[in-house]
Amino acid sequence: MSTFHPIPWTSDLEVGVPEIDDEHALLVTLYNDVVRATRQGVSRPTRDGIVRSLQAYAVFHMDHEEAWMRQHGYPDAERHRQRHAEFKAAVEALCTAADAQDAAGHASMAAMAAFLRDWILGHILGEDRALFEWSSRDPNPLACAAE
Repeated sequence: MSTFHPIPWTSDLEVGVPEIDDEHALLVTLYNDVVRATRQGVSRPTRDGIVRSLQAYAVFHMDHEEAWMRQHGYPDAERHRQRHAEFKAAVEALCTAADAQDAAGHASMAAMAAFLRDWILGHILGEDRALFEWSSRDPNPLACAAE
């Protein structure tokens, strides 16, 4: 049995910006798909599709946050961007490891799920919460992010 579990989306994970909260909720849903796929031992094409979907959406979400930080002059933007870059590199390495494995790549998927759980919870509750607490002074915090 695995030592990782799905993440329930609760108000504790909200940062107070509905658009970002919706994006975070989808990231959590995609993580939960990785957990289910790992537990069920899905086929390699299914596994790869789930992982690549999460990876692509995470990049979209991070690009969205980074655009907002640049346009609003967030003072800790470079460190936040660096954390995003570290995440992208780690997920790519985990994807490569899963691709190199035989069968369903269960061990790599388990490692990926554990990494994702720690990162998603830590990042949302840490860096993202700090970012959007800082932004609470802005009356329209995401006006530029969608551009």
